[in-house]
Amino acid sequence: MKKIIFLAALILFFLSLSSTSATHVDCGAFINIPTVLDSNLTCTGNGLIINASNIVLDCNGYTIQGNNYVGTGIYNLGYQDVITIKNCVIQSFGTGLQLYNSNSNTLQNIIANNNTRTGGNTVSHGVLLQNSNNNSLQHITANNNGNLGGYNSAAYGILLQNSNNNVLQDINASNPAGNGISLVDSSNSNTLQNIITNNNRDGVYISYSNNSVLQDITANYNINGLNIRDFSNFNTLQNITASYNIYSNAVGVLLLNSNNNVLQNINASNNNPGVGCGAYAYGLYLAGSGSTIRNITANNNGQICNGNAQGEGFVLQGHNNNLQYSNTNGNGNGLRLYGSNNTISFITANNNPSGAGLFLGSAIYNTIFSVTANNNFGGLALHSSNSNTIRDINANNNNGGLNLYQSNSNTLQNITASNNSDNGIKIYGPSNSNTFSSIAANNNGNYAQGGGFSINGDNNFFQDITANNNGLVGGFYISAANNNILQNITANNNNGYYGYGLHLVFFNNNTISSSTFISNNIGVFLNAANNNTVYNNYFNNTNNAWDNGFNFWNITKTPGTNIIGGPFLGGNFWHDYNGTDIDGDGIGDTLTPYTAGGYIQNGGDFLPLVKKPAPVKTPVGNRVNVTNATPCC
Repeated sequence: MKKIIFLAALILFFLSLSSTSATHVDCGAFINIPTVLDSNLTCTGNGLIINASNIVLDCNGYTIQGNNYVGTGIYNLGYQDVITIKNCVIQSFGTGLQLYNSNSNTLQNIIANNNTRTGGNTVSHGVLLQNSNNNSLQHITANNNGNLGGYNSAAYGILLQNSNNNVLQDINASNPAGNGISLVDSSNSNTLQNIITNNNRDGVYISYSNNSVLQDITANYNINGLNIRDFSNFNTLQNITASYNIYSNAVGVLLLNSNNNVLQNINASNNNPGVGCGAYAYGLYLAGSGSTIRNITANNNGQICNGNAQGEGFVLQGHNNNLQYSNTNGNGNGLRLYGSNNTISFITANNNPSGAGLFLGSAIYNTIFSVTANNNFGGLALHSSNSNTIRDINANNNNGGLNLYQSNSNTLQNITASNNSDNGIKIYGPSNSNTFSSIAANNNGNYAQGGGFSINGDNNFFQDITANNNGLVGGFYISAANNNILQNITANNNNGYYGYGLHLVFFNNNTISSSTFISNNIGVFLNAANNNTVYNNYFNNTNNAWDNGFNFWNITKTPGTNIIGGPFLGGNFWHDYNGTDIDGDGIGDTLTPYTAGGYIQNGGDFLPLVKKPAPVKTPVGNRVNVTNATPCC
């Protein structure tokens, strides 16, 4: 019995030894059993052909060398599964390694370089998977696979075609004549992790492929870092570096006609067109809908040409996207937005020297909040953009803080647009039916240019506005504008060349109320303006008013607390009104109408507001009697 056991063990030992020992095969051999190479191969046609399932081909570090860039280094005949191919160097074929209709395989420690075809209408690959699913590709290098010329030719480091649920991990793919890694034709639910794909046309290219995860990827020095297009949806891209991509209209991360993707933790910076003036580059360009984009850095994209930066950090063109917690600095435009119902929040867009921090073009029903846009040519610009909600914005130290051009029905609130070299806020085109509230536009322009607000538009509403210490045109310059309402405005200390608190020209049927104009050269200046109503305001200026039109400087006496705390609304408080309130109602009864020394040329304020005198205190023995300075009757 002991002898039988010994012989059985000896047989198992030799079987085990034979299954792992090196085997000599030649080019063109069919691999039907587990095989370990014992030497390099140099082939004039195909290399090795897998013809069975459940086998291991271990190249043992040897090289399978092609000749004249024809044939395939390793491939299967189709429908062989559970294959392991490892430790191979495959080079100088048309395609390095190909699996067709083959599932649940493992490819590891593969170098598939310099596989190239010649002539037109040809395609070369380092690794090609077709109709193959549930495979694992680990530690793959696929470099310098290309095409030696010819019209309509293509090249790929790794190409998955109609192949699903594959895992690609620890990949290096650099192919200047083609793409690093490509997923096409319904290659879905794949995972790409720890990828370096530099110096390609596209570092990663995805077309008509969904539900994949791309993470921990470096895609630099390509034409496009990542190119995801043609209805590639529900993919996740995270922990990506896509920088220094260089070509005319190069893009760090490009998504075209692709929806509902998640992009996070991406650096798409320093992408450059690399050619003459007129070409642009972009950090992230998305044309699609329903995507979530967060924690993106898109800085210094484009080139300086004739003193202008030609490039953009972000371009969003689509609907229902959500961009948040991102930085876009040092580009031409920081962010350019087209489309509708997008949400943009917690963005820093600074130091974009020749464009806007944020630019909205033909954009509607978007929500934008918590944005800092400083030190740009323009802080925030809206062109032909309607019905957007914009709040909690800092747009300071730009050439212009906030511009609206032919943009209507927008709501803008809690905005600071100060210390800009021209206008804090410019509304033109015209732009109509917008609502502005809780706005600070201070210290804009200088003695010779700029101001707080420049307004050309109708039916706009301004409330809770501060426009102090501004330059040339002062706090507000309003022209060719009708039916606007301005209330609770503070326009003080505007002492530029004109130094107006509020300057209105060709301005009709507007209302200015509950506002303060102090220490300006002229408080309110109305030129060729008619049928405007100015009431319940506080004036204390070098010259309080100038008006050559036919306007109303008071309303009918109405019960209500006025701007100086009196019990009636009527006209305005004028610091230099010297009339008397005879009946004690807080409205002057003499020297009316008030005409600002004759500068209100037609009519004037018939109900000027008067401060109630302070009570007079007179001692009587040990008591103090308090009496009114003005008798009640």
